[in-house]
Amino acid sequence: MAGEWRLPKLPLVSGHQVVDVVDSIGAGVGNFKPGDPGGGVPWVYSACGTCEFCTTDREILSPSIVVTGFIVDGGYAEYLVASAQCAVAVPDGLDFVDAAPIYCAGLTPYRALKVSGARVGETVAIWDVRGLGHYAVQIAKAMGTRVIAVDIQAAKLDLARSLGADVVIDASKEKAERPLGPRAARTSPCAWHPLAGGYFQSVRGS
Repeated sequence: MAGEWRLPKLPLVSGHQVVDVVDSIGAGVGNFKPGDPGGGVPWVYSACGTCEFCTTDREILSPSIVVTGFIVDGGYAEYLVASAQCAVAVPDGLDFVDAAPIYCAGLTPYRALKVSGARVGETVAIWDVRGLGHYAVQIAKAMGTRVIAVDIQAAKLDLARSLGADVVIDASKEKAERPLGPRAARTSPCAWHPLAGGYFQSVRGS
């Protein structure tokens, strides 16, 4: 919308992390039916499903990736044609307004935490408690880990604490030489969100 990206097609309807009622379905679609109250379309609109990246849970790196609202028209429209391959139903009882951000902002830290291999009882440190970080705190707590939240704004640290963070650190005031214990910290692969401030990375340690 700001003209900062070279768009693969024009005109383009932008908008990703989309949720709405299913109006109709194409031939062979079995995971949705017309009238379903919540069809969610994530950042990954579709991918080939057969390359080395798709078959190892790294669809975001697939050369065939199609991105919602960037390569194909997105959700700022009355109707959106979605791929049933990657669309996911909204759980019953979850409001659309609450559900929509999970399809990108929520999935990004979820993936980072998943691939980190963090286990129950281990420590996860989360830098930057903004759009992605506040989801990361909640997901990490739900996974049973001990959560350290790091930020430079008191309001963000208060938010992290209210969401269950076990320890909060104001990085503008404190410096820890070995914050995660005597063993070396292990970092997960970064998960990249292009519209929410860049990279999110979880760090595990003892």
